[in-house]
Amino acid sequence: MRNKNSIKLKIVAISCFLIAAIIGIATKEYTTGILFLVMAISYSLIFFSQKQN
Repeated sequence: MRNKNSIKLKIVAISCFLIAAIIGIATKEYTTGILFLVMAISYSLIFFSQKQN
């Protein structure tokens, strides 16, 4: 149960980073948008590499 909640929270966090990136790029705040996009990609890569182990 605890592991499922942890996975759900990580997916929500990745989604929030992606939403923030989309909003940043849409409002022409490219630096902020790209920063959130990089954070989402790196966080998802860490998440998937931990899940495979």
